[in-house]
Amino acid sequence: ATEGLPYWSLCVIHRVLYLARSNCPQCPPAGYPRAARERAGREAIRFVRACTAGHLDDVDWNYVVHGGATCARQPGYYLWIGGGGSLRNVEIRCPPGQAGGCGAQVNFGSAYAKDWRCSERYPERGPRPVQPSCDSPARIIQWGAANLRIPDITSALTIPPLASRVLNLLQDS
Repeated sequence: ATEGLPYWSLCVIHRVLYLARSNCPQCPPAGYPRAARERAGREAIRFVRACTAGHLDDVDWNYVVHGGATCARQPGYYLWIGGGGSLRNVEIRCPPGQAGGCGAQVNFGSAYAKDWRCSERYPERGPRPVQPSCDSPARIIQWGAANLRIPDITSALTIPPLASRVLNLLQDS
């Protein structure tokens, strides 16, 4: 299925969005890699990106925060500032200073409302393609949303018309 998604976690104690393959950079070390993965799984961020062609992938947080520009030192984590009942109250910031980040930030409410590039990934089929070419815009959406993936239902059952003498007589005008 979609094992591994999402790849980012949100430490609710320190308000840090971090890569799930590591530990929150502000928390004490987990002791062993499995403990770090288990904790990251419990703190998984609840947002993914999806396009209308059915592709699904993790949000490219680096691209979202930097608006497509390249940060000199991608820190592997971002600061999640604010909160409350509305996404517009949340700012995501590349940590400036000693973490090696540039300090760029984005309002999450604005990012949530925008179209993003599609990664052309089907997580159930494995890794991302080398060169994505899907032209459908992707949107940031909640992982548990009911409209995230709606399959096309195709019926394989065909019911032939009832052919009887009485039915044929009734249909004859």
